[in-house]
Amino acid sequence: MLDDYSVLRGLDADALAAEAVVFPIRRAWLYTESRPLGRGGKAFQGDSFHTAPNPEVGAVVRYHLRELPKTRRQDREAAEAAARKAGEDIRWPSWDELRQ
Repeated sequence: MLDDYSVLRGLDADALAAEAVVFPIRRAWLYTESRPLGRGGKAFQGDSFHTAPNPEVGAVVRYHLRELPKTRRQDREAAEAAARKAGEDIRWPSWDELRQ
């Protein structure tokens, strides 16, 4: 089931060629959850009463990045591969660098 295909409407060759694109953002509606019959979901209405969950609270921002940024791990692995190729010693990262 495809619930929201509004992003596909704004997707074209220019959007795919751009470095980064933020697609139009839907309005984020404010609502207060309530339990009118004292319970969640269908309460005492039985299986024939149709219910559907509310959307997540807040706005959803959809975007497209042409290239994903590299992670620190990918940078470290590339540096290790270059050092191996050059015949140099592999630099051992510090504990602080690994925690980051």
